[in-house]
This record gives sequence, C-alpha cells and structure tokens, in this order.
Amino acid sequence: MKSKWEEEKRKVADLYAAPEDILELNISGKDKIQVRRKVLCSEQGSDLEILFSGRHQHTPGESIFID
Repeated sequence: MKSKWEEEKRKVADLYAAPEDILELNISGKDKIQVRRKVLCSEQGSDLEILFSGRHQHTPGESIFID
C-alpha cells in the first residue's frame, strides 16, 4: 500500500503538466483551447488517442486544427 506521502506527491504532480503535454486545438477555425495530452488519450483506441499518443508528430507551439 502506498504511503500517504507518495499519494500526496502523485496528486500534486497531476496538477502540473509539462509544456509538451499541453496541446492547443483550433476547433473549426473558430475557437482555440488548450488541453492536456492525457485527456485526449484517456480512451484507448479512440481516434483522439491515436492522433495524440505520440504515434504522429506535431510541431510544438503550433495549434492543431480539428474540424
């Protein structure tokens, strides 16, 4: 069983994301949102997981167009 300290460390680490794990999505050219990569990859085998799991290269700092 994890110690309480280890559990707290995990919770705090989950609050922060590395810059490369934050993606900016351009939704139909109308809205731009920032989302964590792990949210997009949370459903294994989904189209979003396939696109953002690292199998495809994305240029850091650029919006990803979703239509």
